[in-house]
This record gives sequence, C-alpha cells and structure tokens, in this order.
Amino acid sequence: MTAATDGHLGFFHIPEDLGDNVVTNWTCFKKVQVHQSGILCLCRVPVESTTSCLRYLMIASKVLLFTGGDDNAICITVVTFSPDMSTRRIASVPNAHASSITGVLSLGDMRFLSCGIDQTIKFWRLDGEKLLCLYKCHTCVPDVGGIVEISAETAKRRFVVFGTGMEMIAWNPARENGLLG
Repeated sequence: MTAATDGHLGFFHIPEDLGDNVVTNWTCFKKVQVHQSGILCLCRVPVESTTSCLRYLMIASKVLLFTGGDDNAICITVVTFSPDMSTRRIASVPNAHASSITGVLSLGDMRFLSCGIDQTIKFWRLDGEKLLCLYKCHTCVPDVGGIVEISAETAKRRFVVFGTGMEMIAWNPARENGLLG
C-alpha cells in the first residue's frame, strides 16, 4: 500500500517469491481517493487478523488507516483484505488543523494523535463513525514535520514532535485528556 500526493491510497500485489530478482513492473490493483490533495502521513491499525495456513503467519484481514493530508483533513478508512478487497472511509474531519497535517499516531483503543504545521497537537477518539477532538495543545516547534513515539510505558507514554527543532510530550492514559506538556 502507498499513500500518494494526489490524495489516493494505492494497493499493490507483492510477488510470492522474489529470490534474488528485483521486480520493477509492479501494478496497482486498486486506487482509492481519501484526501483532496496529498496524503502526508499514515498510521495503520490492525482490527482483525487471520492465520495463513500456508505460511503460519498472522495476516491483518481488516485494518484502519488513519491519514492526514495537505488538505488539513484527517480521515479513517477501513480496509478489508479478502478476495474482493474493499475500502470504506468511515470518518473524516475536513478542517482538523489550520494547515497541513504532518503526523498521525494510534494510541490504542481507537484513540489517535495528530500534529500539523499549525503547531497544534490534537487528541482524537473514534466514536462509532465520528472522530471527536478531545483535547488540543500547542507546540513551540515551528514547521512541524511529524511525531514519533519514543516509549510505550503503560503509565506514561512519551512522544517527540519534530520539525525545526523538537519537543517531547507525554500522554498519561489515566488522565481524562491524557496529554501533558
């Protein structure tokens, strides 16, 4: 799967056995428009898994894709992998940020973080088919490029917002809004 500058998700078949060969003629078998313009960040959240009999692997049969784009929007698209792969956008917030969204992360339990060039970090929860913004804070990092998790402690998780500089933030699941400066 790829996310493109035209706002589409593209899905490709991976060849079974590449060996030592380099495959250069990949073909896209499905293309889905999710954003009006470029998708800048994507987070994949497995929802259901199945076991492959041939390879004894756990394969995500249904995933949520949380995306942010140049169009200031965030979207959640559910992708079901089956013989007839299907996609459906289940939630979207058109003006989630005041400018391009450059980072998205899953916090688990249908909770997400997003950050954008507008120097805001937002805490979201998926409620049915609606994304609810539960908390918003500002970062002093100009030209925010994204956000990464640097620890996954259960009591307090830490993230780094990066751009022209960086800032560490923490999230405590025990607090209502969770975000700490």
